[in-house]
Amino acid sequence: MSATASPRLHASHRSGSIARALAVFVAVAAIVLVAALFTGATTVFDVTVSALFIVLWVAFAAAVILSPVALEESWQKLRQRSLLVQAVAWVLFLPIVAGLWVWQRHWSRLVRLPIIASIAFVNLVMFLGH
Repeated sequence: MSATASPRLHASHRSGSIARALAVFVAVAAIVLVAALFTGATTVFDVTVSALFIVLWVAFAAAVILSPVALEESWQKLRQRSLLVQAVAWVLFLPIVAGLWVWQRHWSRLVRLPIIASIAFVNLVMFLGH
């Protein structure tokens, strides 16, 4: 194994661990959201949705800084899913998926980053503003 392969493998392992942790967080949040929805616990629902999108946007920002390839891989993985799964992802996670879509455009970072930041800002203000 070359000296350059080891950091790549370590980074890949780290991003895989982070992706798994995010997946577990989203799954737990989904269970809490469904339970809150059925029991009428609107405060729990609101707090969970807010926390979910805060964590996802922080992870998105971290990926932009630390591992932009992870965003590209996430977009590719989503695009490889069935149209039904893609549609569900777009509906449930519209701001995040829109951010991934913008990230994939062949535009300058100076164009993409403010658009993504604006999407994140509006998304978070919608949940935290009430």
